[in-house]
Amino acid sequence: QSLSVNHVFLKDLWRAESALRLYRQLNNQGVRLARIAPTVRLSYRVRNHLSLEMEFGVERTTTDGPAQTDKTDRQFFNLGYRWDLY
Repeated sequence: QSLSVNHVFLKDLWRAESALRLYRQLNNQGVRLARIAPTVRLSYRVRNHLSLEMEFGVERTTTDGPAQTDKTDRQFFNLGYRWDLY
């Protein structure tokens, strides 16, 4: 099962995006996996085909099985540019 919710906000040359992804899985051995991952991206259009972007997100994964339970947290940050070639 997967669910994704996105929101985009535009203001002049700025663009703000937020996203929330939820994921659940159950396999034949009875192992359950659950993941939640919110992210935020901010971009600024410098020129017609060039934007500066920044993105931050976290991801929490829980795997629960008959033998053990694992929890993993991940944080990430990206900074860069986007050059549209159209």
